[in-house]
Amino acid sequence: MEEPFYPFSVSESKLVFEFESVSNYAKVRKVIVYSRMNIPGFYNLALLDETTDGTTSDVTVTDNKDMKFVLATVYQTMLVFLNEYADSRIFFTGNTPARTRLYRIAINRELVKVSDSLLIQGFVGSIFEPFAPNRDYTAFLISRK
Repeated sequence: MEEPFYPFSVSESKLVFEFESVSNYAKVRKVIVYSRMNIPGFYNLALLDETTDGTTSDVTVTDNKDMKFVLATVYQTMLVFLNEYADSRIFFTGNTPARTRLYRIAINRELVKVSDSLLIQGFVGSIFEPFAPNRDYTAFLISRK
């Protein structure tokens, strides 16, 4: 993926990343958190907005007209994370069906370009399968090949 992305900071643990989404509309601080799941080697990816009171939320709708930049930034953090936690798997889903669909479209358009180095899977029914374009999924899993 060669899309431009926002500069970001990374925690020492390589589990928390921060950047600013900037447009003519607003400047929004974004936080990406990779947290361990109950399944060994699985990490949940959460994309959060920092709210005006300093808390974070995954339900806010920024609508800053920079989704490509934001998703390209998330992708760059995945690379940093997977360099540190090479045998891990990144799990993510949208908090609404519309957001999950947006992620599917982004994967379909962009992440398949990197499928030579990353394994991209979609969750359907009760299993993960290799990602197939234009197939509905409820969640996604990304790991190194």
